[in-house]
Amino acid sequence: MEFCNVNGVIPNEQFGFRKNSNCEMALISAVDGWCKAVGNGEYVGSLLIDLSKAFDMVSHNKLLSELQSIGCCLDTLKWFESYLQNRKQRVVLQDHLTNFISINQGVPQVSALSPLLFNVFVRALPRCVKSDAIQFADDIPNKLRKNAVYHLQVAKKTDTGGLHHMPR
Repeated sequence: MEFCNVNGVIPNEQFGFRKNSNCEMALISAVDGWCKAVGNGEYVGSLLIDLSKAFDMVSHNKLLSELQSIGCCLDTLKWFESYLQNRKQRVVLQDHLTNFISINQGVPQVSALSPLLFNVFVRALPRCVKSDAIQFADDIPNKLRKNAVYHLQVAKKTDTGGLHHMPR
């Protein structure tokens, strides 16, 4: 975590899973931005995005690529690769057990590392949208502000186009 803090790896727009940050701070930031825009005579809309099953959808290969891009050395990358890959899971319900299945994506949700790995994985999100994005973990209230309602409606349809460039 210290490496990410010192090197500015996690963008300021991400309020989730960070020291000295919380949901209330994300809400205050969002409402403050909305109030400033309204005070400037702009119309404000918000596109609320929830990344469904976010921790389960993290691509191991793309996460490893992100870790390399932030400066993790080869030994560290190999450690993370061994941590993420060759995992199996099964369901236990009372006396019934399913067979084990291989897990090819996702970060373990019971690990202290998982929130940090998720933040590294989605760190590019604020750069992928044209408007102000605030993140709290896997929830993103994306603020849209325009001088006319029509332009706001158009922006709602087009602003998230950059999300297609996010790692999947």
